Amino acid sequence: MAPEEGAYDGRTVAERFREIADLMELLDHDVRKAPAYRRAAAAVERRAAELPELVRAGRATEIPGVGPALARKAADILATGTCDLLERLRAQVPEGVRRMLELRGLGPRSVAALWRAGIDEPEALAEAAAGGRLRALPGFGPQKERALLEALRLARPGSGLWLGEAWTLGRRLAALLGEAEGVLRVEVAGAVRRAAEQVERLDLVLGLAGSAAGDGRPDVPEPARRIAEEAAAAAGIPVRLHPACETAFGAVLLAATGDEAHLAALEPRLRARGLELDAGGLRRGTELLATPEEADAYAALGLPWIPAELRERPDVVESAARGALPRLIEAGDLQGDLHVHTAWSDGRASLEAMAEAAEARGYRYVAITDHSPSLRIANGLDTARLKAQWEEIARIQARHPAIRLLRGSEVDVLADGRLDHDQEALAGLEWVNASVHSRFSRDASEQNRRLRRAMEEPATCAVAHPGGRRLGLRAPYALDAERLIEDALELGVALEVNASPERLDLTWEQAAAAHRAGVTLVLSSDAHSPEGLGALELGIRWARRAGLGPEAFLNAQPLEAVLEHAARRRRGGADGAVRARV
Repeated sequence: MAPEEGAYDGRTVAERFREIADLMELLDHDVRKAPAYRRAAAAVERRAAELPELVRAGRATEIPGVGPALARKAADILATGTCDLLERLRAQVPEGVRRMLELRGLGPRSVAALWRAGIDEPEALAEAAAGGRLRALPGFGPQKERALLEALRLARPGSGLWLGEAWTLGRRLAALLGEAEGVLRVEVAGAVRRAAEQVERLDLVLGLAGSAAGDGRPDVPEPARRIAEEAAAAAGIPVRLHPACETAFGAVLLAATGDEAHLAALEPRLRARGLELDAGGLRRGTELLATPEEADAYAALGLPWIPAELRERPDVVESAARGALPRLIEAGDLQGDLHVHTAWSDGRASLEAMAEAAEARGYRYVAITDHSPSLRIANGLDTARLKAQWEEIARIQARHPAIRLLRGSEVDVLADGRLDHDQEALAGLEWVNASVHSRFSRDASEQNRRLRRAMEEPATCAVAHPGGRRLGLRAPYALDAERLIEDALELGVALEVNASPERLDLTWEQAAAAHRAGVTLVLSSDAHSPEGLGALELGIRWARRAGLGPEAFLNAQPLEAVLEHAARRRRGGADGAVRARV
């Protein structure tokens, strides 16, 4: 599959430099050069947003650790996504061994030891770890075996993909298929459309030109078939194309979206009307009914359209028949984004570029929430840099009066629950996301006490990605979600539904429970680039799966409501009404 426009940037260069270092160590080839690539990767990452322009101007060597040779490689990576050295190293290492380098807890030397022992892919590693055979290797004891089994479990949910990965792949594949000859329309269906957390197969419905075959199903054009086969091979997940003639597209989309239980729940209505729904469309006898839209198929069953994200609910057909479906949130309901990063910390774009991208989406406001100082790996801002950023926000605000730029920060929750900014800095912020980025191994009671203390700080507006999970990379830390919801309600702190494809945190079940309890929610992108703002499209689906409407989310409300929420938090803290739980 071809890369998306703008896919190769400074962050890509940093990633490729680290891969070069890993492969050098793995192959024991030019090992003394590996640290130089790692240092260059860290320096490039800190200036990722500037790198393309520096390369164009021939000034990449201004970045510490980037000499002329690395500058040339950076230029190649920006242009093609790779460089000659990286391709030579990759050619010496089997693909399965390279995949093991991506596992948490395995460095290049450990992977090399596994490779020498005949373990050359994650599947073989999982089998050896499960059988207790790794502990016979030097440096691999029982504890490391258990840690690797957990890392393998997180890397992929069974035989499929996490929703965020599948959603991203499905959108790219739909765009490619939409350009194939004979394809008029493409919709991602199946588990992705239902916003299921785990996806074992990608389903796409193709609206095709030309006449239908005898069973009502046109043939999939060969170019589209090849695209799907290549995508399946690259992603390691089955891809099924559902061909539909134009007049039957809606019914085919309904059948391809599922799930099986929902389709079974529709069967009594189909039988009562003498209808049959199959892969070719909706029929009465031999007659193929005209259902160009999915709503047409539901209408033929005497039902309103049922949102795909609700179709796994066992009672949704009965609710639809009673006219009792909830009003779900839509993209147009959002008025702003309250979690956005820029190149001031670990974002990939300038502050103005992020403001312009948010404005282009029609937002009324956006909170600039770069990291706080203790998160050094993300180039967090100390008080001096934070104040300098406020000055830039003021300058950019003057040039963009149509969107309100909020002075914000994603502030680390320290080990004892304090926030990672002093009171002077906190006093100047208009929006504060409190986030946990460390000490993940604590037990649930400790984590809850830690988060409660952070929420007791009057500046705290919301807890960002409250569960701490990163799908495929890290399990949630131990946390009593019910107690977190109770504390958030008591203290008047919002909880974030983080729409980043690798997080989706809160889970949809937790988000639904928080809303039922009366907790204010925010739906945020956690964007690190202009394209990253689009994560809210996935977040909308996640929120819809939870059955939530716009009233559940603070950032579906006007700016005045956001500012009042922050002001109310500060008043509550100043009143001294909140006391720490012993």
